[in-house]
Amino acid sequence: MKIIFKKKIGDIMQITSLDERWYAELDNMGRYKGYRPSLTWIISYTPKGEGYERWIGGHGYDESQILMKEAGERGSRVHRAIEELLKKYMNNDRKGINMIDEFIDLDGTKKDLAPDEWHAVMTFVQWFKQKKIKKVLSSELTLLTKEFGCTLDTRYIYEKGGRDIYGLTDFKTSQQNYVSSEGQLSGQIIACKENGLRVDEASILQVGYRKTIKGYKETVYPFQPELFEAAYTFWKKENLKKKPYQRDYPLTLNLL
Repeated sequence: MKIIFKKKIGDIMQITSLDERWYAELDNMGRYKGYRPSLTWIISYTPKGEGYERWIGGHGYDESQILMKEAGERGSRVHRAIEELLKKYMNNDRKGINMIDEFIDLDGTKKDLAPDEWHAVMTFVQWFKQKKIKKVLSSELTLLTKEFGCTLDTRYIYEKGGRDIYGLTDFKTSQQNYVSSEGQLSGQIIACKENGLRVDEASILQVGYRKTIKGYKETVYPFQPELFEAAYTFWKKENLKKKPYQRDYPLTLNLL
């Protein structure tokens, strides 16, 4: 949780912080302003479908929450490893990453990749080379729109049919794509359009995918702004008046 603002009011310190649900921008004085909800938070209001509901029902709520947290931690480490590979590629660094390198999970804890996580990164490398990407334009690029903030996994250029295609790809470590994933991708396209970034093709890449021999699956999706708008309608109904977390603390503590 990032502390973005402190204000002393008498004997109280008022602290405002940002968590994963909020984005903000800096003004010329280095102060945060213009809080926006995260795209991920908005899209969480999209139904995931019958398959997901059956999975929850089969495991029970408590167990499913533990399994999702573990999956999120794995996904976070895999994302960080892929991000490191992309940044090294952009800097023309041929060293790459090492199997004993440590990467940060959702809790900020550094840990080396488990064998299945390393395999997922291996399948990303295979996809990257098979795609014959000519240039990586960005990795983990944060964008703000009038309505939300988001972070793009990667933008790149590759050749298709004799012409350059500007691609946008979102990485997933799950074995199934949900409608919410499509809505999130369309939200990212909206963010690119508002920021003047070209997108010719948008896809979801499932790394470590067990249903194909090559170990990954890339699915190209059309632009579906209606999916984002539907989720945003429900998000606004529940959260429009919410603001970043703010709390008052005493300036001193003692036991007497």
